Amino acid sequence: MRPWRPASRVFAAEAGGLPRKFVRMRRPAYLLNLPETDYRSAHALQSAANAGRHAGRLDRDLVIMLEHPPVFTLGRRGGRQ
Repeated sequence: MRPWRPASRVFAAEAGGLPRKFVRMRRPAYLLNLPETDYRSAHALQSAANAGRHAGRLDRDLVIMLEHPPVFTLGRRGGRQ
């Protein structure tokens, strides 16, 4: 499967067979299906895609599908205790 390709309205099978109402695309979008990616790289990709879309360098939305290894998130009041 090519990792970068246009998404369509019917990628329900790739999305784990979710009901169509959850995966129906109302406009054209790119589907980027990646292997396991570390959190920082995935976040950087998301930020770059967002900036590119707002700057007009991407002509349509981007759906990013990936997994990242587990992360531990601390809230604002979190510490090392």
